[in-house]
Amino acid sequence: MQVIDSLVKSGVAPSNILYATFDHPIVKLAGIEAVLEAWREREPKSEGQEYIFLDEAQFIRDWGTWVKHQVDFFKQRRIIFTGSAMPLLQTDQESGVGRWHTIRLTTLSFYEYLQLKKVTLPALPSLKSLRDIFSWQAGELRRISELALPYIGHFHNYLVHGGFPQTAMIESITLAQKLIREDIIDKALKRDMTAMFGVRRVLELEQTFLYICRHDGGLLDISALSSNLRVHP
Repeated sequence: MQVIDSLVKSGVAPSNILYATFDHPIVKLAGIEAVLEAWREREPKSEGQEYIFLDEAQFIRDWGTWVKHQVDFFKQRRIIFTGSAMPLLQTDQESGVGRWHTIRLTTLSFYEYLQLKKVTLPALPSLKSLRDIFSWQAGELRRISELALPYIGHFHNYLVHGGFPQTAMIESITLAQKLIREDIIDKALKRDMTAMFGVRRVLELEQTFLYICRHDGGLLDISALSSNLRVHP
């Protein structure tokens, strides 16, 4: 949305910008070509470049082949396609070599979390490697530990709120964890993975996920789970 706003402010005609999300059942059922056709029926093309933003693009049938065709034959279009389950789609990535760039967005780091929350804390010394800590004297370690005390509470909040911008900005821990469970974990397990792999035994998949969480200290990268876990129907 920020990119679209920037394009409009820079003078790009709004009729040359399309945003569509394919987790919407009607849009997903219609397919990408029907969406483009409806777009052009409603908004005739203006002069200049077209910009097409496709969210949850993993639900587009043969999306890799479609984007490859667009890049090869429609030079006037620029396409950005995003999706929470894109790492699952390894087969179509090969057709994109030399045609598009893939940017993987991970969850917030603790540093990014503090920036987002606009938290000001005492500066800590920079380290090239954690090995440097073992060369510090006891007095230096004690001094740095005292400096780092204000970080502890914020780090605990970071762990329980998760590394997502929306949940990070919610003050209520209960509400933040409810949102993570319902809007992120449940979607990844019960929607994305079942849709991509045809998993029928969802309960066992969820139990596996919880088992990994417990044995990983409660910390887990959802995108890493999606890209690495292979479940047989």
